[in-house]
Amino acid sequence: MARDTPGSPMSRPRDLATGNATATLTSGAYHAAATDPATLHGHALQQKILEQHHQLQQQILRQQYQAQERHLAEMHEQQMHQLKLWEQQKQLEEQMREKERIEALRKKDKHDHSAIASTEVKLRLQSFLVNKKQREAAAAANGAVPGTPGYRSW
Repeated sequence: MARDTPGSPMSRPRDLATGNATATLTSGAYHAAATDPATLHGHALQQKILEQHHQLQQQILRQQYQAQERHLAEMHEQQMHQLKLWEQQKQLEEQMREKERIEALRKKDKHDHSAIASTEVKLRLQSFLVNKKQREAAAAANGAVPGTPGYRSW
C-alpha cells in the first residue's frame, strides 16, 4: 500500500486546526498537543517536580552509599586491628615456647647427653679412628698383638 492511502499502517499524519489546540490525526486517532498556557505551566511544574524528586533520590542514594562506605571502612579497620593482635599473640606464644625449650635444655640432667656433634668434632673423631686402624694394621704387620698398646722406649 502507498503511504498516503487511508488505513495503511504507514499513513502520513494530517494536521487539523481546531481553535486553541492542534490535533494530529494518526492511524485514525487524535492526539491533542495543548498550547494552553495553563496546561504548559502545569507540564513545566510537573517536570520541575520530577527533576527535584530525581535529585532527592540521587542525594539519598549518595548518602546511603557514603554511610555504607564508612561502615565498611570501620569494619576493615577492626579486622586489621584484630589481625594485628592475633599476630602479636602468635609471636608471644612462639617466644614463650622458645624460652621454655632453652630452659629445658639448661636444666637437663648432666647424664642426659643430647648434644649434637659439630662438623669439626665429627672430622676429628673420624681422623682418630682412621689413625687407630692404621696403627693396629701396622702393629699386626710387625707381629705385635692387636689391642695391646705398643711400649715406648724412652
